[in-house]
Amino acid sequence: MPGLVWGVTADNVASYTKAALKRFLEVFPEIDAIQFRMHDESGLKKEEIEPFWHDVFSGIKQTHPNVHLDLRAKGLPTR
Repeated sequence: MPGLVWGVTADNVASYTKAALKRFLEVFPEIDAIQFRMHDESGLKKEEIEPFWHDVFSGIKQTHPNVHLDLRAKGLPTR
């Protein structure tokens, strides 16, 4: 089906997400905010949450530092 993403795995989801967000913000430079659902609805396993978001947020900060991030989180582990 057109528009579906194939080949994303637990090993490459963070790098894919970073690249996709970078491209998305290049195509739509007028976007000034992004909302993320960070809890279990995101599809990440508990042990994947911290490294995934650290990687994604650092990528956004490097390429689009003025984009506002609206983070929706519930039930996240304290560590």
